[in-house]
Amino acid sequence: IEQTRGYIHTQGNMSTVVPIIKPFKVVLMLRGRYAGKKAVILQVCEPTAERPYEHVLVAGLEKAPKLVSKRMSEKTLFRRTKMNVFLKYVNVNHILITRYTFSGKLPTPTEVMSLDQRRNSLNNLRNVLIQSY
Repeated sequence: IEQTRGYIHTQGNMSTVVPIIKPFKVVLMLRGRYAGKKAVILQVCEPTAERPYEHVLVAGLEKAPKLVSKRMSEKTLFRRTKMNVFLKYVNVNHILITRYTFSGKLPTPTEVMSLDQRRNSLNNLRNVLIQSY
């Protein structure tokens, strides 16, 4: 029996499997260094020889911004609103999919793959998240 990651949608006498794991879905990391952090799915990948399990490429917030008030200094505001981002391949068993989707513009998986463009794509991702904040 082929395992499907989705739910069965029935309408009349027809039923189709609707995938749950889709790009731009907001997820919670469950295991590892980033456990409890929020992330967005960039790409859903099939099992390969290197990773013989279903996995996804996620971009997430390593450090979220803190609350600020009017009377804080510029230096304190800058420090508290700073965001750190991460890119990571994750086993689908180690994420919790939420009902939310991300509407901003994210870097494409091909931009993220190359090491030359990885730093630029991380900076672009950070800027996108700062703008949406």
